[in-house]
Amino acid sequence: IGSAMINPAVLSEINQYPLSITSQSVYGYFDYFLFSTGFPKTIKYRNGKGQFVRRKIGFSLSYGNIALNDIPEVETYDGLPYQVSSYNAGFNILHLAMGTNFYERFQFNKMSIGLAAKVLNYYLTPKYAGSSSTYTYGIDAGFIAKRYVDIYFLNSFEFGGAIHNIISPGLSISETGNIGKPPLS
Repeated sequence: IGSAMINPAVLSEINQYPLSITSQSVYGYFDYFLFSTGFPKTIKYRNGKGQFVRRKIGFSLSYGNIALNDIPEVETYDGLPYQVSSYNAGFNILHLAMGTNFYERFQFNKMSIGLAAKVLNYYLTPKYAGSSSTYTYGIDAGFIAKRYVDIYFLNSFEFGGAIHNIISPGLSISETGNIGKPPLS
């Protein structure tokens, strides 16, 4: 379920209610946290021919945080660096995605597609001053295609890809006037 942030098309294969929690801290300076959950849902609708069709869709909701802590802020005095304070910086991300399968399309036996929307918060928190943060959003899309073949020891092949931040405005920090791009854009 955590891989939905990489390629949302993987959600087409959800058959249960997965839950994933990952947390890592490296010497207290680098922190990583990811919470992901999902669920399958079958919808029923009429197609263009008036026939009822059922389609299984997998959904996921993820929250992640990546932080660098106690980054030294230094000033130079007489050509030597001196640490004057420290600060923390990182990203929070909220990610909502969905994926489904199509069969016998474009010469593939199965094609999974996925779409995701996310909100990204970049923050900077000096130890002894006010903090600053900015928000942006992004839209991601992904696919996985499968074709059955009969070539020696190979009975099928799959390939896929994802495009991150198809739509994503830059991060603008009003306190400094800096503008940056979100990761993977």
